[in-house]
Amino acid sequence: LDFENLAFSDVVRQWNYIENIIKIINEGSERQHYQIFNDVRSSFYGKSEFINGYPSATGIGIETGGVVIDFVALSPSRKLTIKPIKNPGQIDAFEYSEKVLVGKSLNESLKKTSPKFERGKVLQTLDAARIYVSGTAAILGENIVDKRNIEKQTLVTIDNIRNLISTENLKEIGLNDLNPEKKSFSYIRTYVKHQKDISAVKAICEKQFKSE
Repeated sequence: LDFENLAFSDVVRQWNYIENIIKIINEGSERQHYQIFNDVRSSFYGKSEFINGYPSATGIGIETGGVVIDFVALSPSRKLTIKPIKNPGQIDAFEYSEKVLVGKSLNESLKKTSPKFERGKVLQTLDAARIYVSGTAAILGENIVDKRNIEKQTLVTIDNIRNLISTENLKEIGLNDLNPEKKSFSYIRTYVKHQKDISAVKAICEKQFKSE
């Protein structure tokens, strides 16, 4: 970032690869890997001013490797506007209550901190716009829907994405001149927790995005 004369607050999209992301470890008290990551992330982010919102981000579980971060960073200018996008059906992740955060805080004298990311970020130039959609799950409000129903979870996730990028929702942040007929998905990546569910999720995604 320094080499490119960019600040950390210029990160617009981030992929966080976290070893055994939902694993609970017991070192005097129960702590979840993802919550540890969130507490460290919140501390680090607190050193920057995110005037264009937090990065769009995804937390991805990996089997080994600690934590690996990939990102895209851009600086806004007269020709490039960067805005965060809210999802009307979901609470902002950074506003989650402690009751949905798993495990103890990294610093037990402090509260657990919420995941610091936006539901999406839009990058708009004079004649086009690109939307980075954050990692999206079957969450309504701040609660997971139907944990044991992979079909329902997949459909709710897809609905969340469609609501996020809908013409009506984009108008809420001042994007009134986007042509819905020219809206298209350029890249879709799906992470599936259990290998046995891959074929079912693939079939649903192929059906839902067939014409898009």
